[in-house]
Amino acid sequence: MHDEHGTSVQTYVTWYNAWLAGAWTRILYLLCTSVWYGKDRIETYDGLRNELLLAQTLAIMEVIHAAVGIVRSSAFLTAMQVASRLVVVWAVLQCVPSSQNAELVLVNGTLKLNVISLLLAWSITEIIRYTFYMLKELDALPYMLSWMRYTAFILLYPIGVASELVLAWSAWNHAAKHGGPSIKMPNAFNFGIDYSTCILVFMGAYFYGFPMLYMHMVHQRKKVLSSISRGKQRSSRSEEIQSLACYPDSEVRKLNPQAWMLIGQVLQQPRASSGR
Repeated sequence: MHDEHGTSVQTYVTWYNAWLAGAWTRILYLLCTSVWYGKDRIETYDGLRNELLLAQTLAIMEVIHAAVGIVRSSAFLTAMQVASRLVVVWAVLQCVPSSQNAELVLVNGTLKLNVISLLLAWSITEIIRYTFYMLKELDALPYMLSWMRYTAFILLYPIGVASELVLAWSAWNHAAKHGGPSIKMPNAFNFGIDYSTCILVFMGAYFYGFPMLYMHMVHQRKKVLSSISRGKQRSSRSEEIQSLACYPDSEVRKLNPQAWMLIGQVLQQPRASSGR
């Protein structure tokens, strides 16, 4: 019964990651075709809005997976990442449509931070991430995908965060001038929320959250890639030792001290492990 439960959970997690990898692949396809045909930023966003809202909202399940122990991830860090994305898609882009057209031009026009740079960074990141998790569940994870999972973020994460802040600032600026979707008092629930203040708090949280999450990924990169490297080294040494089985005992006894040292190192070295 326990094995059947474990298999069911693994199947569910595999299909969950496979579906979202496909969903983000479609989002990237729609984004690229819109840009190719010269659509503006608002038209581009409208063309993939539904797919984006669905895929990003389903990421809430990742927090639940981490909280109940289905996956070995920090529920707190996962919740921070998912919450920031949900605020951007629902509270910024959806509630203040003018933010879809916001843009900040940097590096003499070379780098443009807007909804397109946001979606490009998000979609590439998520395609890599969900494919990584899917193949990991299937025990068919290639080294190149692991390397991409723990390397692409170095560039894509800052671009995504910077784009999020540009859009959030645009939404705040619009709300400060024209008002936003606030809950004003008095009302039946005696409860009020000022949209502009919430967006300012949201942007301020990046000064705490971004460095912590980025350094967490840097630490994970070092841990996972070095673990894979040690595993390859151990596998190579094990193959060398197994090859000794082809020799008669009399020949094995004649091994030089370096060969016996190699055997001792392999036998004493702990097995490498990698986390999610």
